[in-house]
Amino acid sequence: MGVHDGNQNRKKKDLIFDVHLRKGVKFQDGTFFNADSVVENFQHFLLHPFTYTDIHNRLESVKKLNNYTVRFYLKEPYGMFLNDLASINLYSSSYLDKFGWMGEATGDSMVEPGLYGLGPFVLYKGYATGREQTKQVVLKANPYYYEKGKPYIETITIYTELGFDEAVTRALQEESTMDITPIPFNKKVEAVLSKEAKLIILPSMHNYTIYFNMLKPNGVFRDEFMRKAIVDAVDQDNLLNFVYKKEGKLSSSAASSRYTAIENLAPAIPVKTSQAKLHDMLDGLELNVLTQDRFMFLWRGIEYQLQKYGVTLNFHITQSEKTIYENLLTNQESPKDWDILTWGNDDWYGNNPWTVFFTYREGSEWSMVKGDKKMQSLLADLFETSLDNKEHANI
Repeated sequence: MGVHDGNQNRKKKDLIFDVHLRKGVKFQDGTFFNADSVVENFQHFLLHPFTYTDIHNRLESVKKLNNYTVRFYLKEPYGMFLNDLASINLYSSSYLDKFGWMGEATGDSMVEPGLYGLGPFVLYKGYATGREQTKQVVLKANPYYYEKGKPYIETITIYTELGFDEAVTRALQEESTMDITPIPFNKKVEAVLSKEAKLIILPSMHNYTIYFNMLKPNGVFRDEFMRKAIVDAVDQDNLLNFVYKKEGKLSSSAASSRYTAIENLAPAIPVKTSQAKLHDMLDGLELNVLTQDRFMFLWRGIEYQLQKYGVTLNFHITQSEKTIYENLLTNQESPKDWDILTWGNDDWYGNNPWTVFFTYREGSEWSMVKGDKKMQSLLADLFETSLDNKEHANI
């Protein structure tokens, strides 16, 4: 697929995009993919879009120009359009006739196995939509995607609710029961010494997003000073050295410093709250923490640091990301009892820091923010700019 601006007039240039489709592409059921397929998918998308970006407010229509060219019309300039375009799943007519396009806060994923998509692997068994999933998801290679004799891996089984400790044990101590799994940083030496595993370390822009429940009635984090006190009480240098085993570096924002727009920002402001004041503010505080088991390596380090200020953390641990979504995405309409929630916010948006900043958008199911007009104004400006725009980093 190739994209170019459909008009050289500056104003129209930001509102019209022509997309050229590759010829000969087939859906997994063998039917051909063409401009009609794109138009049909976006007609369904506009009826039930995902809402974690702003495309549902800015995309006006999609028009077929010929069998392999479609034109997208935007209502307003939108710097994140191409990122969104790459994020929207395209389905065969048989799937759309049966299910339509069901955008939610977690996006849209197939709700049943079948030969419905375009991608390299067919959803053969199970499903995973974010809020709901089966315990196993099985993928089979799509024969229309690869050249003859490939791929070398024909079946992938994903365990969506396997306990983190069991997954690590299988990978490091057992033969041929687990091929790939993330490991906590404190298992790095064990992985290096394992006869059954090979440790791979690569740069990442994944985030562990930690939410303060600012919507909880009478919750402690409604107070801005208490939020700052908890943050100041955590020595991030120590976390980096002793919990992360020096695998990473500090960032000046909630987003990874590996994002180009973030790495050039000024360093974070040093902590100014005195130790004595932190103890006075935090002593005796009890906090309910909801987290997946895979983040406990991090929470044990944070717990150790907060204990010296008299803070008690009551952990509610789950193996399932579904439980995290249920508590996070319904917190706006029905505030929950948790004070802190941890979510594995992987880099799902093409190396764009919106991966993190979308949680600041007021009114979103993902957000705890209320009444911050300055933040909402900055996010509106961010929508107008693309990553290659100098203003993007300033915003």
